[in-house]
Amino acid sequence: MVLLFVLLGMGAVVILSEPPTGSLQGQIQLPTQGEWPDTQVIAAGSVVRGVVVGPDGHYHLRGLPTGKYSIRVQAPGYETATIQPSAQVREGQSLNLDPVELRRLPPALSMYGTSQVFTTQETPQVNIRTSGLARLDLQLDPLNLQDYLGTSDLRDLADPYGYRLPETQPPLSAPVRKWTQALPAPSEDGWIAMTLPIPGELPPGSYRLMATGTGLDQTPLTSSYWFTVTDLGWF
Repeated sequence: MVLLFVLLGMGAVVILSEPPTGSLQGQIQLPTQGEWPDTQVIAAGSVVRGVVVGPDGHYHLRGLPTGKYSIRVQAPGYETATIQPSAQVREGQSLNLDPVELRRLPPALSMYGTSQVFTTQETPQVNIRTSGLARLDLQLDPLNLQDYLGTSDLRDLADPYGYRLPETQPPLSAPVRKWTQALPAPSEDGWIAMTLPIPGELPPGSYRLMATGTGLDQTPLTSSYWFTVTDLGWF
C-alpha cells in the first residue's frame, strides 16, 4: 500500500510505503495429550510480535518486516524454549520452522511477603512464585492469633516472612473469600513471579491466605501466608 501526501505551498511530494514483509509458521507439541495451555510464540527482531498457538498446536506469524528474528515459545507450566535463534524472514515468503516439543517444569509454589501488618487503608498483598501450574485457587480465612499469644505455637506458626507451616493448622471459621487467579505469562526461564493484591475491603483482624494449585502432572501443591489488618499496631 502506498500513501501519497502533497505538501501544498512547498511543491514537495512525499511517498511513504510499508516495508516488505514475510511470515513464519510451525507447530508446537505437548509431551502428552491434554488441554492446551495459553501458549504464545514470540518473534523478536526489528519488531517484536506474538501469536497465540492454535488448539492443534499450529501457529502462523504474518506481516513480519524482513530480517532476522529470534523465535521462542512460552506457556504456563512449561520451560520457555527457543524455536530458532536466528530465523531469516524474506519478502513474500513463509518460513517453515521445525516442530518443537514443550518440556514441563517441575511444579512449585511459594508465597512470601515483606510485611505482615497492614492498615485498613492499605491493600494487603503477597508475593507468589510458581512454576508448572496453570492457575491458582485462593481462599482467605479469618485467623485468631489471640489464641496463640504466650504459647510456643505462635513461634511455630510462621517464619519471619509469614509462611504458614503446614503442620500448624488451627480451626478456622467460614472463609472470607474464595477466587481463582489466572497466571501471567512466564519469564524466559519458565517461572512466574507476581505480586498479588488481595481484593476487597478487610475489617481489622488476622487472616490466612491459602493458595492451592495442581501441577500439569496432577501433583497438588499448597502454600499459605498470614497477615494482620489493624490501625492500632500489632494485633
